[in-house]
Amino acid sequence: MRIEVLNTEDRRVRRDLAALARALGRDRGLPDTTVNVVLVSDARMRELNREWRGRDRATDVLSFELDAREPGAKTRLLGEVYVARGRAREQGREAGHGFQAEVKRLALHGILHLLGLNHEEMETEYDRYL
Repeated sequence: MRIEVLNTEDRRVRRDLAALARALGRDRGLPDTTVNVVLVSDARMRELNREWRGRDRATDVLSFELDAREPGAKTRLLGEVYVARGRAREQGREAGHGFQAEVKRLALHGILHLLGLNHEEMETEYDRYL
């Protein structure tokens, strides 16, 4: 698996998500799969949440399944995961593990939804990948 990180130059975030992608790809048999992780402002996340879920409030993470493969392409785009920067910064500070770790946790949460897991099934996956 490969994670494309959009809207950040933070090397630690990119490094952590690349390691997460390798582990998920290996464990789940998804070597030719890509997920886009897009960091957005809280205001943009609120717009997305209102547009796609009918909820007029910010949230920390949203997942959009695409499961697309361009004709002739070797890789499959599983979907996109949007992470709210401000929420990640605040939640990371509250949890005591910081921004980068919270972005990784939120990205994992979104990817697991793309893979079909519900919240109860995610708990063991958090222990494995975080």
